[in-house]
Amino acid sequence: MILSKLMSEIVYLLRVFLQLGLNALLVLIPQTSFGSESRGLFFDAPTSLNQIEAFRNDTRIGLENLRKNARQEGFQGPLILLVEFHGNNKDYNLEFETALALSRTLEPLRNDGFRVVGLVTGQVRGHGVLPVLACSEILMSNQPGCLLGPVFPENGAADPTVLSEYKRSTLGRYSQAVVRRWLVPGLELVEKPKGQGQDPFQFGEKKDYPAAKPIVGLAQGLALPFPDAKRLGLVTGDPANRPADAVRILDLPPQTSKESSEKKMGKPVLISVQGQLSGAKIARLKRALSRSRGAGKNLLILKLEGVHGGTPAQVYSLAQEIIESARGAEAIRTLVWLDKDCTDTATFLALACGQIWMQEGSSLGRFREFLSQNPNSSGEICDLTKSLLIERKLSGNDAELLSRAMVESALRLRWARLSGGKSPWTVWDSANLAAEGGMDLGPMIKPSTPEEENRPMEMSAKIAMDPLGLAENAMDFEEMIQRLGLPQAPEKLGTEWLDAVADFLTQTSTQVILVILGMACLMIEAMKPGLSLPGVMASLCFILIFWSNSHIQGQIDWLAILIFLLGLILVVVEVFLIPGVGVVGLSGVLMILGGMALVAYGHWPQSTGEWLGFGQVMLPFVGSLFGSIILAGVAIQFLPRMPFFNNLVLIRKPEDLGETTLGLGNSLSDLVGRIGVAQTDLRPSGTALILGDFLDVISEGEFISQGNRIEVLEANPLKIIVRPVNETQKQ
Repeated sequence: MILSKLMSEIVYLLRVFLQLGLNALLVLIPQTSFGSESRGLFFDAPTSLNQIEAFRNDTRIGLENLRKNARQEGFQGPLILLVEFHGNNKDYNLEFETALALSRTLEPLRNDGFRVVGLVTGQVRGHGVLPVLACSEILMSNQPGCLLGPVFPENGAADPTVLSEYKRSTLGRYSQAVVRRWLVPGLELVEKPKGQGQDPFQFGEKKDYPAAKPIVGLAQGLALPFPDAKRLGLVTGDPANRPADAVRILDLPPQTSKESSEKKMGKPVLISVQGQLSGAKIARLKRALSRSRGAGKNLLILKLEGVHGGTPAQVYSLAQEIIESARGAEAIRTLVWLDKDCTDTATFLALACGQIWMQEGSSLGRFREFLSQNPNSSGEICDLTKSLLIERKLSGNDAELLSRAMVESALRLRWARLSGGKSPWTVWDSANLAAEGGMDLGPMIKPSTPEEENRPMEMSAKIAMDPLGLAENAMDFEEMIQRLGLPQAPEKLGTEWLDAVADFLTQTSTQVILVILGMACLMIEAMKPGLSLPGVMASLCFILIFWSNSHIQGQIDWLAILIFLLGLILVVVEVFLIPGVGVVGLSGVLMILGGMALVAYGHWPQSTGEWLGFGQVMLPFVGSLFGSIILAGVAIQFLPRMPFFNNLVLIRKPEDLGETTLGLGNSLSDLVGRIGVAQTDLRPSGTALILGDFLDVISEGEFISQGNRIEVLEANPLKIIVRPVNETQKQ
């Protein structure tokens, strides 16, 4: 019994010593990332407008990779972007345009579920205050010289645009009276009665609550130190005097290091696109995108000028490749410039890029004319647009309404939120606003102009920028490049030599020449069988047409080839098997032209608008047929008389066949009904002696042996048709 009790005491003492030792070990061992409750990135805030593009793309890519890794590892904690506003300078001051761009960069990250934390360790003044307020929360030092504000010099006042932007960015997150104190001269703060006012904060303006208790003890002026900022609800928690304090407060891994955007700013490349988005251009852009990644480029600028048209599915497939290029280890940042002449499917390419810049007067959407030619494509356009908007991190509701508005005339949209300041600003169907009761109303999204009242939405650059935050605005392409502040001018992506050859061969003028030459050579070969050279030249022309278009488009349209071959077969049948019918040969010629037009167009037309587009492509080919007839006639008439070329045309002389011509100079009309002798086998073409002349003839289709008598049935400048003379006729 005593022994058992002694053993229990010993076990108890061992457990106590073991626990004490473990606690001591935990104190001595440094904290590692495995014990951290958060994960994040640490960046310096940009200090000029030309740095914001790199900051935007680097933070987005970094946070997306952070989220992907967290999901793979099953990490459920917060993902944080820590932005230090005094990495290089204790005085952080921005102009309004720069501050607006930076705040619009931080807000989407905050709304996408990331925790954006601003670290203030020096003085923030001017409109540098705006991006600080755009963060999810603010950490601030309590050391002397660390101040938030002022925004304006003494007695300076904000204009309505500035007031509106500060309100939009902070409504529901900070007391509007506190924010307006920086912007409105002489504004006095009071502690408002509980439950009064539009926002839940305890501070109001004296003019709204004249009987309320004034706030005393604030530092003089509009520069707030840590205690005042905390008292007014701008800062919560403990002071953070240095980045290491912020890392500790946020429970980030101690080894979290500061990232830099400057190291990723090199190697920009420019791809220009103009006009209609044919299958050829789409395939070209896909190859250019692939070459950009393969060459190690990390910023692709897509310049769209008057871009429109194409099939929605084809353009969307290119948009998906642009999106995919921004993912993975070899991610390339994408930026698009949209000029005022871009319409309809150019919107797909714009929404696929990481950043959109729009010229003054340009619009996203503008599907009205496209829909008039393709009335059955509205559902497809709506679905594809919605998918791309969701890729840009818009909510399902916003993406649904905006995509519908681009194809529906009657839909009316407004930027709004439920009153009380707790719900986010979103897009609302105006028909549903009345049913929701109290609402804070923002600007109309559709119609944004009187012209849009009864037609699908054309999202202007102003609406896309504010309030939707989808785009930036610049007067022209050069201004955008200047504002980006790239370390080197973008390199215009060159064209591979095969692309250059294909480009030349797919030009309309070049293809018309090839068709004229090819069809003329085909006619000459049909009229003068056995020459071979015209047939070889015709084949070469047709091969160049098919190769160049298939190379540009990145695919072979087998239907076009089959139609072309069927046309050739019909022409052969007309010439050699059933000469004189005409309909078969004409059908064959049209199918040959249709096959070449189809390979140039890129795909079988699916709608009225596409059939019209196909007709426009085929028209030059049909017109070239007349040129072919003229060229063939000239060749038959004059080439035998020209030096060098006369060696290419077989001229049969009487002595070559051991006979003598009578030289009567008979006309073609004299030949019909005449009897002659086949001087060669007619298979079905060959040579016959008729009225003393050796002539190229074609039988009705059957084989006629050399030496047999023949009768002329038809004679014209293109062909002489004969048949064998039967025994009755011989007698």
